[in-house]
Amino acid sequence: MAVLTDGITATSVLATGVIAHNGTTYDRQRNNTTGAVIAAGTTASNAGVSVTTYNASKAVIVVSISAFTSGSLTVAISGATSSGYSYPILTSTALAAVAVTPLRIFPGATASANAVANDMVPRTIQVVTTVSGTLTYGVDYELSV
Repeated sequence: MAVLTDGITATSVLATGVIAHNGTTYDRQRNNTTGAVIAAGTTASNAGVSVTTYNASKAVIVVSISAFTSGSLTVAISGATSSGYSYPILTSTALAAVAVTPLRIFPGATASANAVANDMVPRTIQVVTTVSGTLTYGVDYELSV
């Protein structure tokens, strides 16, 4: 018997919690989770950081600009397929001030250009940031079922 962990490929699994098949292996069911996508204090653009969302149905990408001198920050969120294809879900407006800005993705959401996407949350999302000018920022995520 296999112990309950992510990525189980065993045919008989002793589960002490809820597990779900991801198309290849089995993963643990998750509740609300949070984490950093791009560490606070970043000053440069980022070519893309992937986040595995597992079984999340709602995602909030939280962008925090902690210092601003000039320019702007744009955040693009894409879905990523298992074959490596990337498709756009949501792109922020040009953020140009010290502020905390949430970008929301979930089915049934009232869509709002550059802020909220009425879309499913794919298993993998990619976050790309584009910085022009001088600013300091960080990006976190909040996922819920």
